[in-house]
Amino acid sequence: MCAGPEKITPEKKELQDQSDASSSSSTVKDEKRLEQAKAVLKQGIFYGAASVAVMVGANSFTMPHRQNRLLELGCDTMCYGTFTSVRSMLGLIGSALMGRISDQSSYARRMCLHVGTLAALLGMVIAAETDSLEGLYYSLIPASLFAQNFNIMKALFADYHDALHTGPAERAASVGTLGMSVGLAFMVGPLSGATFIKTYTQANRVGIIFIILSGLLTLKVPDPVAPDNTKANNDGHEPKKKEKKTSVSGFFAPIVDFVDVKAARTPGALVLILLRLCMGLAFHVFSTMWMPWAKKTYGFGPGDLGKFMSFIGLTYALSQGFIAKYLLRLFGANKSHKARVNMILACCVTLSVGRYFVFQTSSLMTVYALMGCVVISLGLVNTILTADTSYLAPSDEIGSLFGILAAVESASGMVGPLLGGYLSLLGGIHVSIGAIVVLYAIAFVLVLFGYERWILSRAPKSSSQDKKQKVL
Repeated sequence: MCAGPEKITPEKKELQDQSDASSSSSTVKDEKRLEQAKAVLKQGIFYGAASVAVMVGANSFTMPHRQNRLLELGCDTMCYGTFTSVRSMLGLIGSALMGRISDQSSYARRMCLHVGTLAALLGMVIAAETDSLEGLYYSLIPASLFAQNFNIMKALFADYHDALHTGPAERAASVGTLGMSVGLAFMVGPLSGATFIKTYTQANRVGIIFIILSGLLTLKVPDPVAPDNTKANNDGHEPKKKEKKTSVSGFFAPIVDFVDVKAARTPGALVLILLRLCMGLAFHVFSTMWMPWAKKTYGFGPGDLGKFMSFIGLTYALSQGFIAKYLLRLFGANKSHKARVNMILACCVTLSVGRYFVFQTSSLMTVYALMGCVVISLGLVNTILTADTSYLAPSDEIGSLFGILAAVESASGMVGPLLGGYLSLLGGIHVSIGAIVVLYAIAFVLVLFGYERWILSRAPKSSSQDKKQKVL
């Protein structure tokens, strides 16, 4: 005998209505949170990129006049090398320190941005008012230690994207916007400083105005929306979780907790650190040789250098802002891990071969063409590496990881010029070129065998990429 349909009692109907109402309320809240996260992302990218660009522009105004000022104060080659090394050393300490501080709370990143703005302002004021080498050294301290806004902004952008659980395409677009703004500032700053500003003091006073403007733009940078971990699970990848702090107890426990960045010890982070180190050393070895070579071969003067640096800045800005996004989409590197790895490998080859042939030609037009390819590859690989870094650490460590990577680049800035000079003395320019090729060969091997396994494995699965809503 068949049982009839179950009778719905008033109690059961009431419970069902309450469940439906709860589900509907939850859906409305999710939609509001999503809309808020999208609005925060757009506002944060616009004002964040603008504030960093204006700060970089403020510093680049002084570039054409800084070396002349040092020479006027009796700073010889050894003094200038020491000046550069001190700045790199302070940057090494400051990038790691400020990155770690920015991870301490949801408001710490914006606090660090304001501290960085004040530090840059203080450094500019000291530089504008000093008339001694000692004063110029003092002007380095606040900005080099605390003005790490570029790296902190990368971590903040990662927080914005975590709230929406976006894929590689959207993250690369945000990084590209930040890189493009910095590239444009680097292009316009030195050229404008050399054309419209007559003295180092005037350049610093104009820089002070721009840093104040940068601070006002930073005030408009919003805090990120808290991510929805349930959606992360449904998208096929695990949400970022805070790992348990160190078991050390006693007086030193807070110190150990502060300096201990577990994400930096993962295989993926170590691969990125080694990649940044190899590429940074190759860049600085090349830079050490390039200027003397250009002056000797092509008779480069200050005007030629200004044009060349503007070309580099414009090309880098276009690479990160437009070309990188186009190439990533063209070759499917936003959806395929294999394509992404192949693109990085192609960049390693281009960076190595392009810099090799720069020293093999006597045609300045060929040099510009080769350097254009090199800078486009540099912008592309930096966009990919920065976007993929955000998958390797939870929100409370991503700032520290970006800071450590910046510290590695600062270390390469200290060691690279010394290595390039030593190699040139040891065996001439050919030995230095050989070192560049070897460094990029090491980077090639690291990417070939470690990038997909230890870095891209942390990214969202490609099968879900097509389902993600485009937010930019």
